[in-house]
Amino acid sequence: MRGSRPAVYLACLLTATHTSNGATIQDRMMRNEKASSEKALQLMPNGMMETEALIGKEDPYEFCNDDFPWGIANSNICDSRSITHMSDLDQDQCIFAAEKAGAQTHASDFDVDQTWQNVRPIGCFMFPCGSNTCYYHNEDGDTPHGNLTGVPVCRRRMYKEGTAFAGAFSNDDRICGDSDYSAAIITEAKCRKVASCLGHTQGADFTIGSHTKSDELLYPQGCFIHAAERTAEGKEVVYFNPSTMGQAPTHPEGKPLCKVIHPQQVRTHANNSWQNSF
Repeated sequence: MRGSRPAVYLACLLTATHTSNGATIQDRMMRNEKASSEKALQLMPNGMMETEALIGKEDPYEFCNDDFPWGIANSNICDSRSITHMSDLDQDQCIFAAEKAGAQTHASDFDVDQTWQNVRPIGCFMFPCGSNTCYYHNEDGDTPHGNLTGVPVCRRRMYKEGTAFAGAFSNDDRICGDSDYSAAIITEAKCRKVASCLGHTQGADFTIGSHTKSDELLYPQGCFIHAAERTAEGKEVVYFNPSTMGQAPTHPEGKPLCKVIHPQQVRTHANNSWQNSF
């Protein structure tokens, strides 16, 4: 809990609030009992919603490999960065995406009612709310096809595998092959977190060069997956190359791990043209 501010469970407060198909929000949560027990929705004093799993914690591992870029304004369409054509975020993911982006969600109108479902993007979307930016969720069973207003909130992988190159430092653009990603995962702690997020095993001698310094030249700089090593269960094994020698690797073997450079943030778009779309 953040500080000592009071919070009450939204499921208890909104037992009489219905979605467009007549089911209560509490009924919907009960049908997804496992998700509800892990991430109970909470209504805060200012009317904003948060998931219990987020309070005072970093990325819940369920969402740790997700970033949530905005799609094409006033449409249902996610752009080429996304792994789906349209937003497929559920309510919990949408609330988490808002938290990560610095946007707001409000219990009173988070779920779009039937009146607006055909003129808002499907799934999770961004829409101005006064002087702020809010995220909402549209559960319309059919793809909305009216005169849409709103920006879809989409999904892409936070981490991906790159390609090792001889003579390449970790900031070499060739490694990730995508200007949105960088291989500069340059701390051991961050590398361990990435390995856990991706479900990989951490190598026994996790830090390359701890025994033989010249080994740093044989692997990609930063966080990487070993080229050949696997566990008995077939899991890939991750190591960290701190590159303390200050030299680019000469014969690197392994797959560098890349991370999104600029996760979606409301403040990075504060003066962008989307504001003129509404």
